[in-house]
Amino acid sequence: MIYSYFRIFVTHIPEIMEFILIKKQRLRVFGPVLILMLLLMGSSFRSGAQDIRKDFMEAEYHFMYEEFHLAFPIYLKILEKDPDNCQIHYRAGLCYMYSVNPKDKELALRQFEKAKESINPKFKEGNYRERKAPPDAYFYLANMYRYQFEFDKAIENYEIFLTMLSVKDVYYIDYIKREIQATKTAKELVSFPVKIMVENLGEKINTPTDVENCPVVSDNERVLVFTSGKKNIFTPDIDINVVNQDYELDQIYFTQKKEGRWTDPVNITKDLGATARAVPVTINADGTELYIVQDDNDNGNIYISYFRDDHWSKMKPLNSNINTKNWESHASLTVDNKLLYFTSDRPGGYGGLDELGGCLFGGADVVEEVAVEEGAEVAFGHFGEVGLL
Repeated sequence: MIYSYFRIFVTHIPEIMEFILIKKQRLRVFGPVLILMLLLMGSSFRSGAQDIRKDFMEAEYHFMYEEFHLAFPIYLKILEKDPDNCQIHYRAGLCYMYSVNPKDKELALRQFEKAKESINPKFKEGNYRERKAPPDAYFYLANMYRYQFEFDKAIENYEIFLTMLSVKDVYYIDYIKREIQATKTAKELVSFPVKIMVENLGEKINTPTDVENCPVVSDNERVLVFTSGKKNIFTPDIDINVVNQDYELDQIYFTQKKEGRWTDPVNITKDLGATARAVPVTINADGTELYIVQDDNDNGNIYISYFRDDHWSKMKPLNSNINTKNWESHASLTVDNKLLYFTSDRPGGYGGLDELGGCLFGGADVVEEVAVEEGAEVAFGHFGEVGLL
């Protein structure tokens, strides 16, 4: 509140000074006190602004390194002083959104709702004086509505976000249109629920302190490879168009089912030789060939490792027919081990990550790659539409 009082006080300084001159006889005693109050309030305002700047920079530092659990308490501290700061509501919303706690998703929605009240189309990151949120607030708000199964509200906010994009943002326009289609598909599918049984694999696999993610299971259901770590809150893909900072890698684990029970998971990160952010993406039918995507300086590449003599070999990149200077990921291997489907944003596709197929001979020897045309019958959803699974 002191900031509001100070702004009002400063606005009326001319009137106050005129009043002092007219009443200076009566203000001989109170005049110095008034001036002292003005100086103290100015000093308090500067101190408050410096505190906000310091808190903002500290929170942004944690946010940059994806330490969201450390960033969001500081953002909330800033909001206590400046509750109408839409940029901070936006940042706090992102922290809640990336939280491993499902209950935080609802809190994220509330923060994005508040953030969208004041949008700056020319928003610039890293400016603590900026009190408005970027247009992206509508996009993330739509995501949170979809997460809560409020599909109509999700579509409404996606469409608002579309109006804020430049006609030059062809990729993002296409991406948002696909998200709208996916949301419409989701709305349709929830009308025909399917009963499934979900079984927790137990604390031997799911530890109480870390996050287990990105599982791949062999066709015979005897081999399981997954990631585990405190940073492991991303989807089963390394984010395209995101600059990944160097931080502690999430570990890759391997376990086998013997006599109906999973063995103690073994950390195979060092065996694989992963030197950057890496996640398993597929495994062959008998669990002896593991495919991994690694972020090689913002260049996604697909690697392979073989299970021989009871251990995994150092992973090797697939050849140049698959791995290019563009982004390759999302590998999926057929049961007969002869065809690998993967995604790539290389030129000549339909935009974004296109589905491609590669013929495999002798494991990683890819001799040919073919584009999967739009509308082709493949065993996964395409452009937000219903797949065959």
